[in-house]
Amino acid sequence: MQLTGLGNRRALEEAFDRLRGTSPSKGLSAVLIMIDLDYFKEINDKYGHNAGDQILIDVGKMLQRITRPEDICIRYGGEEFAILLRTKNIDMAVELAERIRKEFSETPTIYERQSISHTLTAGLTKPFTPDEKIIPTELVQQADIALYRAKESGRNQTLVYT
Repeated sequence: MQLTGLGNRRALEEAFDRLRGTSPSKGLSAVLIMIDLDYFKEINDKYGHNAGDQILIDVGKMLQRITRPEDICIRYGGEEFAILLRTKNIDMAVELAERIRKEFSETPTIYERQSISHTLTAGLTKPFTPDEKIIPTELVQQADIALYRAKESGRNQTLVYT
């Protein structure tokens, strides 16, 4: 939590536990978004780890600003982030992921007077409801599959698990 200001995997597990305990309301379901920064190792190699840290900090701030207070945003590990959100439909979740993706790609990080361009790729689960048997590892796996399919087909895009 120190670097990005976001929670960690434990915070995501706790959010899944809380979600399990809620009843379906107003037709809301949930979606897990996994985000991976594209070519992050190359950015670290070219500009240094302090520049990479600044990018991670900027992502944390952006996620906190763009998401709602009830959405759970965490740094999953390394350059990977996750968002668990309640939503009326998949389109709203895709719209959020796309807004994050576009803003990140259109807003270079300025570090030591250098402009560092970057992109990210996002993978989303299919919507699920709290009354379904929620198995967090399966949801992370779904989002990861979508994420890596998007990376394999060119990166800098959003894809929903099918």
